[in-house]
Amino acid sequence: MSTNNNFEEKLNHENECCCNSQCDCEEGVSQNSDNIENTQENQPEMSNEQMEAIKAFNEHLQGLNDQIDEAKSSAEKEKQRADEYAKKLISLQSEFDNFRRRNTESVKAAREDGSADVLIEVINILDVIEQALSMIKDNATADGIKMIYRQIENVLKNFGVQEIPALDMDFDPNVHNAVEKAKVDGAKSGKVIEVISKGYQLGDKILRYSSVKIAE
Repeated sequence: MSTNNNFEEKLNHENECCCNSQCDCEEGVSQNSDNIENTQENQPEMSNEQMEAIKAFNEHLQGLNDQIDEAKSSAEKEKQRADEYAKKLISLQSEFDNFRRRNTESVKAAREDGSADVLIEVINILDVIEQALSMIKDNATADGIKMIYRQIENVLKNFGVQEIPALDMDFDPNVHNAVEKAKVDGAKSGKVIEVISKGYQLGDKILRYSSVKIAE
């Protein structure tokens, strides 16, 4: 009987301790809540000047961001414009190079044509001299004219003018001009049997075709 009483007393004592602990916990939570509310209430509110300053700062910051975005956009446009100018410059340079090359070729061709015209006139003078030699009977006079003839030939050679081979050559329409045909015993058909007037060329340019007679 005494044992049961001791057990009941011990159990009652533990219940009292638990109740006391729970009460202490609830009081602690209530006290913390009161402290938080007091802390929030104790925080000072911002004045209108402070709020206006923060608003102005945010607006200034937004303005700076807008300026940065505008600067980036402007830089991109300027880069695109610079790329376009660079492409145009390359195109103009290419066109100028082509023009210079065409102009150089035109000038060269004009000079060659002008030189060719002069050389053809000199060649015609040689024809006249040859005709004169065939009619001159005086040997001394003929020798003097032959000397002039050779000097003119040397001038033509110095300019690169060459006589086109014709006599005893096969007829070549690229350099020969057949003005007459004749039957010649033992002569191969198409062979040049007589040169009526000499032909001349300057490099690949034909100054005058050789006028020839060919065998039938």
